[in-house]
Amino acid sequence: MSRTALSQRLVLENPDLVCVHLRDGVEAVQQKQGEIILDINRSGNWVRGFEMVGGFVPFSIAKAVSPFNPVHPAFPKIPEPGTVTYDPEADAAFFYLEYDANFTRLTPKERAELTVISHSVNPMGLCGTRGPISSASSHIASYVDRSEFYPGQPKQEFGG
Repeated sequence: MSRTALSQRLVLENPDLVCVHLRDGVEAVQQKQGEIILDINRSGNWVRGFEMVGGFVPFSIAKAVSPFNPVHPAFPKIPEPGTVTYDPEADAAFFYLEYDANFTRLTPKERAELTVISHSVNPMGLCGTRGPISSASSHIASYVDRSEFYPGQPKQEFGG
């Protein structure tokens, strides 16, 4: 699969629950809860995407992201939206999500100001996987289908 296999849809299901759907038409077989990392700007908005670290979730991050053809992070360069990075030394993956179309209508200065990261938060995420989560010998690759975050974002639905 190419990196474009990442499709995204963000839905605010209630004031405290944001669902991130990474693959359309794929049903989760199992769900496991774990911490994720969200970057927040100075205005309190969630920016860029989300990070998953192996020690924070009860499944293999490497297996989970393999269908998205992750690339190795190349700091300080920030990958294009729709890209997934994976660092095997840190056992961490970052999903770079696309911004809403309205974001592109802002001036470059306004976009730059909105993407400056002030701090990070670690909400609990409910991650759905297609294959067995705990089986190291599974022939079905596990991957993240749906993550549910609790950041208290404004009521919106974003398509991607």
